[in-house]
Amino acid sequence: MCDLCVLFIAYCVLCIAYCVLLIMYCVLRIAYFVLLIGYCVLRIVYCLLCTVYCLLCIVYCLLVIVYCVLCIAYCVLCIVYFVLLIGYCVLCIAYYVLRIAYFVLLIGYCVLLIMYCLLCIAYCVLLIAYCVLRHVPC
Repeated sequence: MCDLCVLFIAYCVLCIAYCVLLIMYCVLRIAYFVLLIGYCVLRIVYCLLCTVYCLLCIVYCLLVIVYCVLCIAYCVLCIVYFVLLIGYCVLCIAYYVLRIAYFVLLIGYCVLLIMYCLLCIAYCVLLIAYCVLRHVPC
């Protein structure tokens, strides 16, 4: 009989645990539905805000059309500026090509001057050697 009581008490404990879990499940389901209702309210508010946003977008599009007309005028001015800038760039390139040619000629001139100086030094060395060798008695 005592074993039967222990089994009955264990059964009651399991039933109480099951009921506690069932209550927790119900509380979680209620919380879920409350959150779901809050979510639906937020979605309704979101849809209203989207409607206001769409109206603002229409106004924005009209402003963009005006802006585009102004941009076209600006682009025409930019094209004229670009053509003038290309002319300026061509002149700059020609100027720098001439500068590079000038520096190349300057370097060539310096090389020729160095060679001339070396030849002068060699000529002086040969003259000195000639003078020394001419005065040496045989």
